[in-house]
Amino acid sequence: MEAIGCVFLSTRLGALKDIGDGKRLIALTEETFALIQKLGIISTSILPYLPDYKKAVQLQAEIFDICKKHVDKAKEELTDEDDSVLAKLVGKCGKDSAIPIIMSIDALMAGIDTTGCTATFLLYHLAKNPEKQEKLYQEICEVIGPKGSMSEQALGKMKYTKACQTESQRMMPAGLGTSRKTDVDMVLSGYHIPAGTQVVRIGQGMSNDSSNFPEPQQFLPERWLRGCPERTNAHSFANIPWGHGARACIGRRFAQLELYMLMVKVIQRFKLEYEGPEVGVFTKFVNQPDKAVDIKFIERQKCS
Repeated sequence: MEAIGCVFLSTRLGALKDIGDGKRLIALTEETFALIQKLGIISTSILPYLPDYKKAVQLQAEIFDICKKHVDKAKEELTDEDDSVLAKLVGKCGKDSAIPIIMSIDALMAGIDTTGCTATFLLYHLAKNPEKQEKLYQEICEVIGPKGSMSEQALGKMKYTKACQTESQRMMPAGLGTSRKTDVDMVLSGYHIPAGTQVVRIGQGMSNDSSNFPEPQQFLPERWLRGCPERTNAHSFANIPWGHGARACIGRRFAQLELYMLMVKVIQRFKLEYEGPEVGVFTKFVNQPDKAVDIKFIERQKCS
């Protein structure tokens, strides 16, 4: 949340200090997701009569008001030197357009649990697999050095960094899967599916199926590196945590960049260790760790 506030609005929301609107937005989102998970299996014809639905609408209204307050303030304070995403959207669409507001609010809300939990899973996998963490650290040292800064050119060379993120998300994706409503009649695995049917793809099951990925419980970033013996030959749709096509995750590029930056800056400074119990996935609209993830951060002395 704090990162998106900086990138989209050039503002701080107080999420890291556990105060102010940042803290409130996180709490509201958590409460809303819990309600949406329950309401998602209920017919839309009766939703307006349910107390949980009315509560969800109230929560969404408060979320919108808080976000709009910060977006409006950021718009008023825009300068020619401002390089925020909001500034670029306003420059392209105009100050009176609703698009910059809608995009900024969606960005603020969409990444709280999804990117946050994905980052937690990623650090957990690195801490639990010290040999993979060391390979990542060596790549960071070779490309930007133990104290260097990231650049677009440097990131383009960091294949193992990207592979670590992909592999972690294969094992523990942010979402259980995706759902789509069919436009035409079709046959899936011998079943006739009429047009207008809601179909759910359980992506987490596909990406953790041994018929697609041998030893799926093993954290193996080499699956995603060309030239490695472990390189996967699974169908390209066996692992699509971001979705696919016109309805794919609109925030994918922002989320991936956040995850790459987090991974590089943390591993540059710290060696991660985890000695606790195995962490699993608990689905509450989005996937979350099923227990506390207690990682030890050990300050690095020098690049080896």
